[in-house]
Amino acid sequence: MGAGAGGSRAAAGGGGGAYCETTDLTLTPSSSVQIQIGTGGGFGVDGTASWFNGTSATSASCGAAGGSAPAGSTGGAGGTTADSSGTTLFQGGSGGNGSSTGDTSGGGGGAGGPNGAGGNGANATSSASGGGGAGDAGSGGTGGTGGTVPGGAGGNGTEFQASPAFGSGGGGGGSSAETGVDGGNGGNYGGGGGGAVDVSGSGANGLCVVTYTPM
Repeated sequence: MGAGAGGSRAAAGGGGGAYCETTDLTLTPSSSVQIQIGTGGGFGVDGTASWFNGTSATSASCGAAGGSAPAGSTGGAGGTTADSSGTTLFQGGSGGNGSSTGDTSGGGGGAGGPNGAGGNGANATSSASGGGGAGDAGSGGTGGTGGTVPGGAGGNGTEFQASPAFGSGGGGGGSSAETGVDGGNGGNYGGGGGGAVDVSGSGANGLCVVTYTPM
């Protein structure tokens, strides 16, 4: 699962990370493989990709793209399947747009997961900030509440393990308009950060889960 992007000071939400899955992969005993776990972005910074057995998200046996940071008041795109690799791929949710008329903020996108794509963060209106998108087509973490002080954090996913929580995170909620109020952070793992007028929420790190049969 790719990492989520941070939101922006222009009040837009960051995109959630993509999901990849590869089954029946045979590896050489006693050999080594390269693994990268994506790092969540701070405000205005892309999330980075996660991969297993390779050197990039597109060339690895399984690779999941990170979410993109917003461009001005336009929410960042979720990690795409085109920039990922594997037998099962789902994109991350896009961040919501900030409002150009009300100084309200968009929510972050949810991470993709084994059940489907991440939900999109809600766009801000002239009078209300948007909430974050849910992770994993609604089976992952819930999206953070928009318009709170600060924006609500995205929920942590539990599809792989309940405690500690391992799953697809929801996006952070966009904050209310006050200066100095943070956007909500993305949930673990891969949720995008909510937007803010001042300090946006951070995207969550990526995740790599390996299930294997010893030889």
